[in-house]
Amino acid sequence: MGGLEKKIVKNIIVATGCTVLFLSSYLLSGCSTAQVNTSFNSGISEVPKTNLLYIENNQNLGNNVFFIPPFLTGGTASEETTKDISEMSNEEIDALIQDKIQSKQYYKDTGYVITGFGNKIPGGIALTVDDCGASKYALDMIEKDNEVRAEMGLPPNHITFLPIAEYYDNNKIIDVYQYALENGHLFANHTYKHPMLRKASNERIVSEIINSQEKFKEKFGFDMLPYMRPPGGNWDGRVCEIAKLCGIEHILMWNRSFADCATQADGTPVTASYCIKYISGVKEGDLVLCHWRQNSIDAMPYFLDLLRERGLTSYTLYDYLGSENQL
Repeated sequence: MGGLEKKIVKNIIVATGCTVLFLSSYLLSGCSTAQVNTSFNSGISEVPKTNLLYIENNQNLGNNVFFIPPFLTGGTASEETTKDISEMSNEEIDALIQDKIQSKQYYKDTGYVITGFGNKIPGGIALTVDDCGASKYALDMIEKDNEVRAEMGLPPNHITFLPIAEYYDNNKIIDVYQYALENGHLFANHTYKHPMLRKASNERIVSEIINSQEKFKEKFGFDMLPYMRPPGGNWDGRVCEIAKLCGIEHILMWNRSFADCATQADGTPVTASYCIKYISGVKEGDLVLCHWRQNSIDAMPYFLDLLRERGLTSYTLYDYLGSENQL
């Protein structure tokens, strides 16, 4: 595999007999931060150290490359066959995962599916914004609040965004996300078009995850965080195993929500007071979901006040989970 000496090769598959073994690993050979830092020039300079380290370390990651030993393809011992996960059929993907699928409880117990963080970071929570959530007004609100927090000796709040990737073609939204990155906020996967993944085919799940990753990298020059929140929290063991093949290190759920997608009896969106009721119990370790609709944006001042009063700080998912992608 000499041609791969200086690349990061994700998700190597080694097959023996009729069994296919998935190794979630990376091969590194002589690749330094300096080497991968040549294509990124966004002017970001005041990003928190851990978040900047993630950006620096994840600019030129390789594709999801699969190595298939020659005896499985009828080739000679000197031949190698590789296939990108995005090129695989439903049947090929099914062959890779069918013996690995477990109960939903298994993925929670083993920490692949995350619903909260307990006391992993003292005084920490993680605020996450799904779908579009591109509000410069709300971001400015957070930055002004961070100035108040600094005067109180509290760390700044940072958010993880999980946008629907097809929105990345909207330049106004991209400008807001660039502003978010410049202020230390990070991004993870929420699929490309927001389908219910349990009802989707193997190929569709792969396409939704990979296309979201590629669109983000096309726009910003480095990889998004290797975590995914399935739309609507819709997941099962099959979704988890396919996500692993696509380089997803964790599936994200939540244990507290602004409930900003709820509707009133007349079908209109709930008000900010409704959201406030749902977030009033926020505590250390919470993984908080919102969408930055008008109701949750209106509830943000209360939420930020609550965090300060309780000595809580929102950290990015990278602060909590790190990544196998680190060099």
